Amino acid sequence: MQRPSRGAWLIAVLLLASCGTRSPGPDLNAAPRSSEETGPAAAPSPTSSSLSAVAGAAALEAKPPVTGPPGSAPRPSPAPGPVGEVRTAGGDGGTRSASPVPVRPSSRGATASPWSSNDAPPAAAVPPPPERRSAVVVASVGTLTGPIGATVLPVLQGAQVWVRFANAGGGLDGHEVRMLVYDDGADPARHKAQVQEAVERNKVIAFLSNTEGQAGRPTQEYLTRKRIPVIGSETGGDYFYDSPLYFPQAPHGSVSFSAALVAAADQLLPRGQTRLATVSCVEASPCTLADEVWAREAGGAGFKPVYRGRSSLTQPDFTAECLAARNAGADVFMVGLDPASIQRLARSCARQGYRPTYATFSALLADRMKDDPNLTGLVAASNVFPYFQSGNPAVDEYHQAMRTFGAGVPVGVGSALGWVSAKLFERAAATLSEPPTPGDILRGLWSLRGDTLGGLTQPLTFVEGQPAPRLRCWFSMTIHDRTWESPDGYRQHCQ
Repeated sequence: MQRPSRGAWLIAVLLLASCGTRSPGPDLNAAPRSSEETGPAAAPSPTSSSLSAVAGAAALEAKPPVTGPPGSAPRPSPAPGPVGEVRTAGGDGGTRSASPVPVRPSSRGATASPWSSNDAPPAAAVPPPPERRSAVVVASVGTLTGPIGATVLPVLQGAQVWVRFANAGGGLDGHEVRMLVYDDGADPARHKAQVQEAVERNKVIAFLSNTEGQAGRPTQEYLTRKRIPVIGSETGGDYFYDSPLYFPQAPHGSVSFSAALVAAADQLLPRGQTRLATVSCVEASPCTLADEVWAREAGGAGFKPVYRGRSSLTQPDFTAECLAARNAGADVFMVGLDPASIQRLARSCARQGYRPTYATFSALLADRMKDDPNLTGLVAASNVFPYFQSGNPAVDEYHQAMRTFGAGVPVGVGSALGWVSAKLFERAAATLSEPPTPGDILRGLWSLRGDTLGGLTQPLTFVEGQPAPRLRCWFSMTIHDRTWESPDGYRQHCQ
């Protein structure tokens, strides 16, 4: 037999190679994973390194599930953060599926491979990831422990309830709100150090609902120079009217104490009750200011001052003060003490058979006082909406938020003051840049002209470069049959 030539062998080898089994290529019809599935995990949110443990604030850490706008995927409940810091989860917490890869028909009518060998596969139709907006970081610095702290803590808590409420609805135009809380222990030096940390390390864009009447004044020059707005407080300090960077959510300091005196006169002078006794605490500077205002303005309001005393919030008994006021013939007792001390005072006087009509002001009111038979007939002025009101949409929103996010927070004038501070901040933050800045908040505040926030407070007007105007406004309140009432149908009085 004739042996094949070298060329024939070469042809045979090539034919055998072309008929062998081919290795399968990638499955081009498989949907690629989305960028949310394969990308790196989001970095954790920063937290303050020096947050103080605040008594009572821990109750706010039990957060219900946070929901987004209608039709959006549910957002996961956030992990609790340090006591005093309100943290919520950002983003929707979910992933998206990629769209399937399209298949093109072949020219012969049968299904062919998606692309010919000369085509490059197109990019998968993956929806863009949601826009991640910077958080709005605010701080609250104030006295939150001791007798003073126990009185003003609900003011902070009212603002914290708003933070929860706002974030459950998507934040401020998609910006999560984070609130850092510091307890200054009534120490001005500590207060200033905490304010500087909040500004320089944590980059807050505003201070919200500071309970700082005892220690906040020395920080005013620093914040004015840094142009960081301070929005609302427990309303004890007159200095809120000294700087164009301080924005009172309601009458403050001497204006508030004067309103309480006039409100008492409006209710009691027509009954013939004119002889006035006053007592205020020795621990806090707002008490000293109240004592001075009442002594100076009582005669002009129509009262005849007959007794003026100063007492400690730690006193277990006030028999001496009661006897002095009774012996002076006082039928009205204006009190500048914390709620517990007001109740002890009334109990001491009742034991002596002395039952004057008691009067006080806003932040010193607690809802439980209505149940004390010794305080029946008490009259008061609230410098924000009467918290027991209903039928006003803005007030009803407060009650809804308190029911949903305010477990453990007392409903009352204190939490109402904090809520109004937060609503003022919300109104100012209507337009935010990315990232939000103090200038955004200042521009919003300076745009307000006679805004009552839906009937929550006095008409608010702020002008760039000018301190807030002093406006004496109040809502009258009284206790009748163990119920808080508005004697004039929730009318706001302004002078």
